[in-house]
Amino acid sequence: MASTGAAVDAGDKEGTDPTINPESAEVAHAGNPKDADAGDATKLALNESVEETLSESQQSGKMTLLSAEAPAFVPGATVQVDGVNDGPDESDVRAILPSGHRDLLRQGYHAMSGEWVAYHVGRLKSFSNRTGYGFIECAQSYTDYGVDVFIHKNSMINPWHIGQPLEFAVICNGRGQPQATDVNWLPRLPLQPKSSALTPTAPPPLVA
Repeated sequence: MASTGAAVDAGDKEGTDPTINPESAEVAHAGNPKDADAGDATKLALNESVEETLSESQQSGKMTLLSAEAPAFVPGATVQVDGVNDGPDESDVRAILPSGHRDLLRQGYHAMSGEWVAYHVGRLKSFSNRTGYGFIECAQSYTDYGVDVFIHKNSMINPWHIGQPLEFAVICNGRGQPQATDVNWLPRLPLQPKSSALTPTAPPPLVA
């Protein structure tokens, strides 16, 4: 009995229970509820982070290709991401010109400094005979200056047509506006065919 009491005293001094199997103790330690709680807390934090990211995207009105609301992939289709369409820009007149119109382009000119400068290509957006000026819609010019290009009546042709394409150089006038100069008017673009319902025609009269 003395030896048993000595063993109990030694176990008390070392902070362990001599009656518990060490292997059982390791298993119990591995299954510590504190460790399980820590793992659940990590998973919860990750889920909350993902939910916050999706919520911010929805509130800002932006959509990314990895968003849950991203459209399904369709071959040949255009996708709009964060408000930007990756399809062709209708204001990029050069890209939609027929081959016959492209053959009439001068492409560019040599500036006084000897530098080669490319012409801009756009289309007439508006013009007033009363005021004597109008504006040109051009994707490249809008990228460079942030506004439509001013065109004076001296650069106009007669007759002119809204939407007619033209090639031009850009200078800054006295008001700091981009103004068209050295204008090369191109033929009007062909009208897009409109689908119309077929109307039945009356049969020819019978000849007796």
